[in-house]
Formats: sequence, structure tokens, C-alpha cells
Amino acid sequence: MPVVLFEALQARPDALEASIIRQWAKRDPLEAAMAAHSLHTRLRFGDDEMCSSAPQRPEVDHILSVWRAQYPPAVSLPASERLLEVMSRWADQEITPFRSSLSNQ
Repeated sequence: MPVVLFEALQARPDALEASIIRQWAKRDPLEAAMAAHSLHTRLRFGDDEMCSSAPQRPEVDHILSVWRAQYPPAVSLPASERLLEVMSRWADQEITPFRSSLSNQ
């Protein structure tokens, strides 16, 4: 498991987003980051025209329906924000793996 995902799970092992981090750890990091962005955007803004142009993501649709049914926005929105942050950091590390080593020099 990538370090950034492991650290997120260690910090908040029982968080709402933890099971999704575990599931999506097997995915392509960029695809996971895009799905996290889609989830967060749809939770934040709803399913209006702003989101309708985004690619269809059945896994996001499922998570969205479960989260909306079981959790208030005060819980699901921060969880989606944390998920987006973790998945984006993971994708960034995969795309630019040497960035952090260069900044330390």
C-alpha cells in the first residue's frame, strides 16, 4: 500500500472514508483522484448541471447514494474532502515521484 494511503488510514482508521481508501488503493492513483473529485463535487454542489458533464462513475454513484442516505452533509462532506486530499496527494506522488526529493536538496 502506498505510504500516503497507509498514513491516512493510520491517522483515521475508523473514518467514513477509510473503507474507500482501502478499496481504491488497488486502483490507478489518477483514476482514484478523479473519482474522489467527482464524489466531493457532487456532495458539495449536488447533481445539477455543473456535475452532469462529468464522466459517469458507477462506484461514485453508489457511494454517493449510501452516504446521502446514511450521513448528514456535516459528516459526509468533510469525509469526501479528506478522501479527495489523500487521493490527490497519492496521484501527485505517482506523477511526480522525485519532486519531494528535489525540494530537499
